Amino acid sequence: MYKVRVSYASPHKFRVKYREEGAADITIITTLSGTYSMTLAGAGDVVINWGDGTIETVTIPLGGITCSHDYVDGGTITIRDATSVTAIIALAMHITVCNIRPTVTWLQSLILTTNDLTYFHTYPTWINLYYLGLENNNLTEVDTYSTWTALVGIDVSFNNITSIDTHPEWTALVTILANNNSLTSFTAHPEWIALESLYLNNNNLSSITTHPEWINLYELSLSYNALSSITVHDEWTNMDEFYAQANQLTEASVNHIMTELEAAITASLGNLWVDQDTNAPPTGAGLAAANNMIAAGADVRWNTASVTFDTTTITWDSTVITWDKL
Repeated sequence: MYKVRVSYASPHKFRVKYREEGAADITIITTLSGTYSMTLAGAGDVVINWGDGTIETVTIPLGGITCSHDYVDGGTITIRDATSVTAIIALAMHITVCNIRPTVTWLQSLILTTNDLTYFHTYPTWINLYYLGLENNNLTEVDTYSTWTALVGIDVSFNNITSIDTHPEWTALVTILANNNSLTSFTAHPEWIALESLYLNNNNLSSITTHPEWINLYELSLSYNALSSITVHDEWTNMDEFYAQANQLTEASVNHIMTELEAAITASLGNLWVDQDTNAPPTGAGLAAANNMIAAGADVRWNTASVTFDTTTITWDSTVITWDKL
């Protein structure tokens, strides 16, 4: 597409200049009926075309500015001159498409929580990205890159993701939320030395590898998977929240979790839950460790051992109790 600009130099002469209009840096499609609102941060001016004939130039401060527009039945939003945008936040805005060009290299924070995305294209050129929030969409995959070395947090929970690539280069990573998906595998890296929170609950994992290098780990959630064992480490001295309910943990694994965490924790543990479903109960040293942690103030939960009677009567203080055998 070309724009024609006519300049009149005299009553008899004029000059014609052509300027090619490039593609928008950011394109967003929303089906929202009502007020669309998003926050942009960065520096400089951007041109927002709201898609219904309304075009405005917005000066974006470093601290961010909220831009809004009323729609009757959604529309297509294009943003030009946006290569210096550092943050885009649009929550629950019925967004079905969000295309951000790889030239938006200053992007640091992108939060599109609770929208209607089925696909979202990312790029290795986003080398300044430190937070990616795509929680509660309809995504089946998310591409990630080793060039995102500034990444501190990523939230892709409550989607339909079956696999996600992770990278040892994410050495600044503090939080990763990938719970409530359809993951069958997940690769965690020992290089994640800053890791504090890892949420992988409500997936389809049958195994997980953990690492002693995670000395800052504070929260680990692996509940509602198909895990038969979980390895914990003495180095996890900061652990406060450990969730592994509703798995298939063996007696040996449950005992390992209890004894290792009791030995590792230098302060009072908050929650340690390994109850529900077919997790085995702790025994021996594992049971003793669990009770010790409870005495120290922790909320420790586990399955109790089942008892089977081969009789249909039992006498309790001279009272005979009778029931039907199943």
